[in-house]
Amino acid sequence: MVKKNIVILKETTYQKPTGIYGVIEKCVICKDKHIHAAEEGNVVAHCINLPRPTTYELVIDRNNKENLRLAKKYGIPLN
Repeated sequence: MVKKNIVILKETTYQKPTGIYGVIEKCVICKDKHIHAAEEGNVVAHCINLPRPTTYELVIDRNNKENLRLAKKYGIPLN
């Protein structure tokens, strides 16, 4: 079974021009918070607490109107 991580989109001023990144508030593997690319789909684990790579699903939270606005603004496809 593929584990799902819910992603919250955030704008960052660290990049010029302003870019976007994703935050996983609670990793399904280690239960910690991670910063990740703002994308959806099957991704090889980014969790630094894993001994070996595994694949699971990143899903952008569609119940968050700000996520939908940022996805549209930055052209992020919502699968």
